Amino acid sequence: MHFLRRISKADEYDVKARTIVKYFLEIQCLEWRLLAAPPSLIAAAAIWLARLILGQDKWTPNLAHYLSYAESTIIPTANLKKIICNGNIIGSGNDRRKGV
Repeated sequence: MHFLRRISKADEYDVKARTIVKYFLEIQCLEWRLLAAPPSLIAAAAIWLARLILGQDKWTPNLAHYLSYAESTIIPTANLKKIICNGNIIGSGNDRRKGV
């Protein structure tokens, strides 16, 4: 949650974005491919996706400063989160659970 506070500060305490970020932070626990990623990167990818959903898709210098990630670094992790959220199968093999 430390990173969530930094995100809120960088995003000027946007309540809608913060709520979406919390959701993304929770669902990442269900996906094994995200477990190895640093928590700061997971949080940065979550705010990137939340802003995209809310139509605020520009990665600002303020966000880059507070989160210490360039947009190009975040996009691969954010794209993986998008795949998970679009209902693709989580896990591998015979695991048939659907993403949120």
